[in-house]
Amino acid sequence: PPSPPLPPSPPPPFGSVALLALRDTVVSVWPASHADWAAGSDACSPPWTGVQCSGAGRVTHVDLSFLGLQGELPDLWSGLTHAESLVLPNNMLGGTLPAAWSSLTRLTRLELQSNALSGTLPVEWSTLTGIDTLNLGHNQLHSDIPAALGGSMASSTRVVLTGNTLLCGNVPAGITAVVVADAGTTGLNAPCPSPPPPPSPPPSPPPSP
Repeated sequence: PPSPPLPPSPPPPFGSVALLALRDTVVSVWPASHADWAAGSDACSPPWTGVQCSGAGRVTHVDLSFLGLQGELPDLWSGLTHAESLVLPNNMLGGTLPAAWSSLTRLTRLELQSNALSGTLPVEWSTLTGIDTLNLGHNQLHSDIPAALGGSMASSTRVVLTGNTLLCGNVPAGITAVVVADAGTTGLNAPCPSPPPPPSPPPSPPPSP
């Protein structure tokens, strides 16, 4: 009789699927140095280039510095709940800071400087109470810093915001001593501008003769 079919291969661990969500957003050429980031493989066995894992096979550190990546930060990385550091500076990553990353409560280091990120700092990141170093410098962030981040990041030693010219308003009290924002490179400690008024409605058509 014919041999029974082999059982299907187990799906890759979620960490691998989450990491590949970034590769899926990248519109630039994926670097050959990181060709091991491949669908169907395990990011931790052996560890992909730029990835470190725990003994239990959980992604703990990701470093994708200086690779020229042009894409967006994926919400799916919110599932990397054992991550302690995410380091992606000096790329061309755009879009906004994912509010969903509020689940990354083990993070101690988040470096996203020198990209093209826009939008506001998510108030949802007030859950990231273990952050020691947060570097968001030289992006295109705007508006004020949510007050809730002043309390949650009070134990941080360095919060870099230099080069975000559209940031404005007061720095929350809990982080005033650790925020790095070089003079003239942000609008912090100055009032945020009032939003522009809504456009005027179009003129009414002339009455019919």
